[in-house]
Amino acid sequence: MYAFLFECIAKIIGSGLFLGKNAYLSDAWNWLDFTVVVSSLMENIPAMSNLSGLRTFRLFRPLRSLTTMPSMKLLINTLFASVTQLGGIMGLAMFFFMIFAILGVSQWTGRIYFRCYQTEWPDENGVWNLVIEDELLCHPSSRQCPVGFCNSRYEAFVSNYNITEESISHDADIESLNYGLINFNNIFYAFLTIF
Repeated sequence: MYAFLFECIAKIIGSGLFLGKNAYLSDAWNWLDFTVVVSSLMENIPAMSNLSGLRTFRLFRPLRSLTTMPSMKLLINTLFASVTQLGGIMGLAMFFFMIFAILGVSQWTGRIYFRCYQTEWPDENGVWNLVIEDELLCHPSSRQCPVGFCNSRYEAFVSNYNITEESISHDADIESLNYGLINFNNIFYAFLTIF
């Protein structure tokens, strides 16, 4: 730390702190050095030693070595310059993700909740027992249940069969469906699933 402090002070004395064309703080890489040195000094103050947020700035110390390698510095500067130009491409990608998310919601809303149940509809308390041996999804038009009835807890919720919104997720407690996170029930989950 003291070597960094000595280097920082020498640069400030040699080129000035912020006034002038070649001042110390006119270069963005020197801002990184200055931040690391100041945060290291603040850790030595007894009143500031308990602030755990200052320890985060220790992660910037390895980045200081980039200033000694001109080729690495050029590579990092080029990477940051290209990020701003990628904004248009990311906007176009988000537009296409949104189109497919809307298509997914219109086609597959509630499909992961089609499971095999022991009864056709839940009872008046909202209890609806699954056929435990069958973990596969079903659908009336594609896969019928070998035992029980193929129905959807999501449709039961929409049809007011005493199914609460919190209990809908219990149908999706299947590892292969990422515990209900992969679904097309609303635009947010559809966007996450496509992304």
